[in-house]
Amino acid sequence: MGRIYAIAVSILLCGAVLAPIRQGFLPEPQDDFPLSWYPMFARPRPAQERPIYVVAADADGARHKVPQTFWTSGGFNQGATQLIRSAAAGDSLLAPLCGRIAARIAQRAGRDPELAAAVEVRVLKGRYDRARWFRDGDHAPIQEVTLTRCRVPERPSAGAQ
Repeated sequence: MGRIYAIAVSILLCGAVLAPIRQGFLPEPQDDFPLSWYPMFARPRPAQERPIYVVAADADGARHKVPQTFWTSGGFNQGATQLIRSAAAGDSLLAPLCGRIAARIAQRAGRDPELAAAVEVRVLKGRYDRARWFRDGDHAPIQEVTLTRCRVPERPSAGAQ
C-alpha cells in the first residue's frame, strides 16, 4: 500500500510541475501563479529601457563602464538596485556614492588598467532602444542625463613614499 501511495504522490507532483508547459502551446497563454510558466519573459517589454549606470572618464573623454563591484559587495542586481534607490533619493545619496566609487577607483588604479586613467566618475541615466541594441547592435543611448559627477582623487605617484 505504501508503494502505491508513493507512486501516486510522485505522479501528482510531476504533473503539477509539468502542467505549466501546456501554456506555451495555447494561442493566449495565461500565467497561473503559483504554477507559473515564467511570466517575466512572456509579458511585452517596453520599447525603451532607462537604466542607471556608472562610467569613468579619462582626461581625453574616453568612457569606461564601472562594474558594480566598485560600490557593492553583491551582484549585478544588488548594484543596480542601489543605484536606482540612490537616484530616487537625489543628490543626498548619489553624491556620497559617487565619491566612494571615485575613491575606490583611485585605490584600485594599479589593479584595473582600464580605469587607471580615470579622472571623473559619472552616474548616468540613459534611454536605450531595445530593437537598436539587440537587432542592430547599436549600443548608443537615445538620450543620456548626468545625475551626478565627481572627481577621482589624486593617486600617489609611484616614487612617492
